[in-house]
Amino acid sequence: MQHAATPPERIRTLGLALVGLLVISTWAFWPSSQAQVTAAGVRVNAQSAYNPVLGGEQLPADFRQILPRDAIQPIYDPTFAPAGQVDWPDSTDVIGVSFGTEAKAYPVAHLNGRELVIDEVDGIPILVSW
Repeated sequence: MQHAATPPERIRTLGLALVGLLVISTWAFWPSSQAQVTAAGVRVNAQSAYNPVLGGEQLPADFRQILPRDAIQPIYDPTFAPAGQVDWPDSTDVIGVSFGTEAKAYPVAHLNGRELVIDEVDGIPILVSW
């Protein structure tokens, strides 16, 4: 037979739940001393950016990692040709990005080996990920 909680036990349980909620909320929304918000459009020096590996972040225990973190280097300065000068087949898969008056196409075949392109389109910094 289960025993019903008395009013003082219920108050204590509710109080503990509220304290737990307060602690979790404070932790979740407390400004981090490591992370800094950067305004949109402001370039940052990658060397000074937060590095999760150096920050001591661990992967989950059941995560199967094939390559170590940061093993695939991004493309930092991609080169482009005008669309009329490219001899790709019509069936070429691309990731297309267009802002303002500028448009760029990133062929998936090239992204298979590098996976990330850090670029700008019409002056807006972007990260293309595959």
